[in-house]
Amino acid sequence: MSKPDGPRIFTVEEANEALPRVRIYFARIFQLQESIRQVGEGLRALGVDILAGHWRAGAGDSPSVLALKADFAAHLDETNALLASIGEAGAVVKDIHRGLVDFHGELDGEVVCLCWQFGEEEVAWWHAADAGFSGRKPIQGSGVAPTLH
Repeated sequence: MSKPDGPRIFTVEEANEALPRVRIYFARIFQLQESIRQVGEGLRALGVDILAGHWRAGAGDSPSVLALKADFAAHLDETNALLASIGEAGAVVKDIHRGLVDFHGELDGEVVCLCWQFGEEEVAWWHAADAGFSGRKPIQGSGVAPTLH
């Protein structure tokens, strides 16, 4: 379900059905993050300031620097594509390093966030749209599970 002027609204069941894909995407993102870190260290060791955006190929780059920059760019491109895929699945990435995502849900006519973090078995938490991770509440036992969409 989606609101005509807003995000797709998930039930808890629908959010849980999306998790297998989201888990696969994050598992790969975590691998890519490690590769990006390693390649970035290699570039820094060769004097390349990647934080200043110098990871793109330049005319004066040596073959070894060009190869590392190509790897760095490919890892970033794949990461961005995976993040886009997560978004297309309806999840909103909140923290790429923790694998934290929200699915929009609805409680008593208000949009809330169904919250999941990589490593959790299922979407078992929710929070108000403006509360964030620190405002997470368990879905089960909260009395809201039957009405949380």
